Amino acid sequence: EISWSILPAQLIVWLIHNTVLLDELTWSSVPPQMLIGNPYYQYNGQEAFVIERKIPKSLPGVKKQKEFPKLLCILDTSGSVGPIDVEYLFAEVHKLYKHGVEVYVLEADTHPQLFWKYEGQKPYSGGGGTDFNEPFKWVNDVRNGRETSVMRGGNKATENVHITFDGVIYLTDGYASTPHVQPYCKLMWIITPGGDTNAVSQTKYRSIILQLPPYENR
Repeated sequence: EISWSILPAQLIVWLIHNTVLLDELTWSSVPPQMLIGNPYYQYNGQEAFVIERKIPKSLPGVKKQKEFPKLLCILDTSGSVGPIDVEYLFAEVHKLYKHGVEVYVLEADTHPQLFWKYEGQKPYSGGGGTDFNEPFKWVNDVRNGRETSVMRGGNKATENVHITFDGVIYLTDGYASTPHVQPYCKLMWIITPGGDTNAVSQTKYRSIILQLPPYENR
C-alpha cells in the first residue's frame, strides 16, 4: 500500500476531489525527482522503499563521515594479570572492534602507561601494581588535553592527547582498592574468571560489572 505522506497535503485533497488518480497511481507514476531528494527513501524505478541509515553530522564544506561510538578499554597490565588473562581480555576487545566500534586502549597499572587506537594490535607493556583512580583521572583530564605516552605505527612518542569517549570498559582482575574517582562517561568492569569483584562493587557511583566465565567454558 502506497504511503501518501510524501505528497503535499493540499495536493492529496485536490486529487481526491478532482481526479481518480489516487485509485490508479503506482510508484512508477511518481516523478523520481520527488524520491531522489528524500534521504529516507530510495527509488529503483519501480517502487520506493525505506532505508534505515544514520545521517552523519557535517559542517559546510566538510565531507560527511559516518560516526562510530568511541570506546576506551583500560587494560590492567599489572603483575597479577597473567599472559593468559591478557589474551582472554583482548579477545573481548577484538569483538567490540569487529562490531564497528572505534576502540582505544589505555594500558595501566598504578598509572596510565600507554595509549593507542586498537586495530588488532596486542599489548605492549605491563608489570607493577594496580590503582584504578589514576586511569580514571586520565580519562577525565584528556577531555582538555594531557601529555601521554602514545603508540603509533609501532613507535612510541609523547603527545598531548585530547579526546572524549562515549564509554569506558575496565578489563582487570579486580585486585585493588575501591576507586573514588568517577569517570564522566558510562563505565563497565570486565573481571577475569579468577578475579575479585568486591572492590569494584563498592564504588559510590553506578557501573556495570561482568565477570567472565572460566577459560574452559569460553
